[in-house]
Amino acid sequence: MNAYRIRGNTFKLSETNNWPASDVLKNEPGIYEILSVDHNGDPLSINRFCGVDKFGVLYIGRSFHMRRRLRAFANMILNNSKRGHVAGRTYRTSPKIKKIASPESLIFCFKHLDDVASEESSLLKAYVNKFGEVPPLNGRAEFISKL
Repeated sequence: MNAYRIRGNTFKLSETNNWPASDVLKNEPGIYEILSVDHNGDPLSINRFCGVDKFGVLYIGRSFHMRRRLRAFANMILNNSKRGHVAGRTYRTSPKIKKIASPESLIFCFKHLDDVASEESSLLKAYVNKFGEVPPLNGRAEFISKL
């Protein structure tokens, strides 16, 4: 398993009525990935600049209020909310990404922890080192010059 994979709880974006209970998906700090899977739940491969991402990672992020952050992304995608997660806005306005990953194929993988900034940075650096670019929905790459 690659260093950029979060080993944590996973659930489908389209199953917002069946999201993990609040004792699992808390409004506490954590890191998360948004991934794309096929109808069997297997990761969809994404061609990247320096290889193929076999896990279908679309976004790596952090939040100090995890449940609220993931709900904001879901509202952007499923309810066409005008406010919310910047990756949700990028997803909605990118026909190429929507072609690769339908809303039904999106899953969240998350883990609660306190040191979100350094963990997110480590995950993004590992991804960039492997593929030569950030995941498709990650817009910021300012940390790359610090590699």
